Amino acid sequence: MLGAVKRLHVPVLFFHGQRDNWIPPAHTERLAQAAPPGSRRVVLPNDDHVTIAMRFDKIGPEALAWFDAKLQSGTERAPPVASATPVTN
Repeated sequence: MLGAVKRLHVPVLFFHGQRDNWIPPAHTERLAQAAPPGSRRVVLPNDDHVTIAMRFDKIGPEALAWFDAKLQSGTERAPPVASATPVTN
């Protein structure tokens, strides 16, 4: 995962529950440090791996504000894809 984050060209928004005992919060800390500039890490102190997924009251507004800011600035754009293979069904 760390290698993939290091190859990114756009910011990432990370959410993690401080009480997560499946994946330690230190994992997203390392990922956020390796992520491109403009990335953000939000740790919810009273949530774990399961409860954080149900916290739209905390995550929703935070994520919406972050995406709005990034999309309005227009500076956070991914480089064009050099070659893309069309998907056919």
